[in-house]
Amino acid sequence: MNRRIGAYSCYVLIAASFLWLLFITWFRWGNIIVDTFSDQWIFYKLSEGKVLYKDLLYLYGFLPQYIVAFLYRLFGVNMAVSAYVGILVTASSAIALYRIGRLFFNRLIATMLVLNFLFLFAFGNYGWLGIAAGICNFIIPYSIASTFFIMFVLWGLYCFFKFILTDRTSYLIGWAIVLCCAFLSRIDYSCLVWSVCSIVGFFYLFIKKRIRDF
Repeated sequence: MNRRIGAYSCYVLIAASFLWLLFITWFRWGNIIVDTFSDQWIFYKLSEGKVLYKDLLYLYGFLPQYIVAFLYRLFGVNMAVSAYVGILVTASSAIALYRIGRLFFNRLIATMLVLNFLFLFAFGNYGWLGIAAGICNFIIPYSIASTFFIMFVLWGLYCFFKFILTDRTSYLIGWAIVLCCAFLSRIDYSCLVWSVCSIVGFFYLFIKKRIRDF
């Protein structure tokens, strides 16, 4: 019973913090001067039938852009659509971070990890000397490809750690799927994540085989 009460208390604290941060920052995200609307313009053009990399210059992966562009076609061209996508990405990232924290720490520390993420990063409104204040958040970010990438990497790390701890193939498959999604969001950084996880996984399987043979 005490464990359940402790778990529910952590969930309530995280949810209350998330909702409070949403309330006090509602549509104060972004900066109309510093690049906030470059992504919005691309969503709009894609929803009209333009093609990424052919008609539109873009440096990152295509998955997040086409997801939001598809939602624009469904619900209309409205910045609120991308804001709601950002809210879902933030919530998903917070859940993944909590699940990772629970693999190694108690509920209190895992909860503190999530709160640190929410207060300092997800709803941050920072900038160098205030010049770019507003663009460093997860709701309407400087680059939606980066926030999608972080979300996928967090879930990939969770699946990777769960595979190491449980040896269940389903987690290995989940790891591969979400890291493919990370690759389609940001190719540059995902190569590094793939490399690190592959090296760690190789040594884990090698050591495990040596112990089993011994």
